[in-house]
Amino acid sequence: MIRVAICDDAEEILEELSGYLRQVSKETEEGLEIACFRRAEELEFRIMEKWQYHVVFLDIELGNRNGIAIAARIRDKYPGTVVIFITGHEQYVYDSFKVQPLDFLRKPLRRENVESTFLRALKQCDIMPVWEYSSREGLYQVPLAEVCYFISDKRTVKMQTRKGEQTFYGKLDDTEKKLALRSVNFIRISKSVIINMRYVRRIDYRTVRLESDEASWEFNISQAYRGQVRKYCIDMWKN
Repeated sequence: MIRVAICDDAEEILEELSGYLRQVSKETEEGLEIACFRRAEELEFRIMEKWQYHVVFLDIELGNRNGIAIAARIRDKYPGTVVIFITGHEQYVYDSFKVQPLDFLRKPLRRENVESTFLRALKQCDIMPVWEYSSREGLYQVPLAEVCYFISDKRTVKMQTRKGEQTFYGKLDDTEKKLALRSVNFIRISKSVIINMRYVRRIDYRTVRLESDEASWEFNISQAYRGQVRKYCIDMWKN
């Protein structure tokens, strides 16, 4: 469950932004809990009471309060919280660099800007997103940080985690699309395999080796995917 706070003194902004975020939640199947605040003091009280939000949308101008100063307090207490500013004035952009916001949403809000920014925020949340799957026994959640790879097997997908192998019904194409919305660490290396780059210990043009604790796995990178794997690695190393 991703916890989001929105702080803006305009009721219409709170309603509009909440609606856009709920739409993203439906499309990504990511659980979402939204708290709206019209006064900065209310948000600060919740933060100081040890209520952590994963993403905070914050108006820079909140009456006589400075949104940048509030963001600094949030980041001091919870460094992993993703801060996104809402503003109608360009002059505040440079002043906000010290609190390292993810981005700015300029008023009037545009749906496509809100959605793209929020999707980036989901990938940078302090908690790792989880992978949800169902089986005959029930519904399960596994932190993506624990997943080493996915491999297709007829009408099922096998998921190798640090603790063992689990299987769920589905297609690898659908798995790939959902992963792209949740994490930047997974890449497809063949028609049947998606790997978590966090577990790569050796990679060359044709093969990749994954390691976790005392286990290891080696896969071939199919010719059709070698170009995108190479580009992914180059971009990752540049960053």
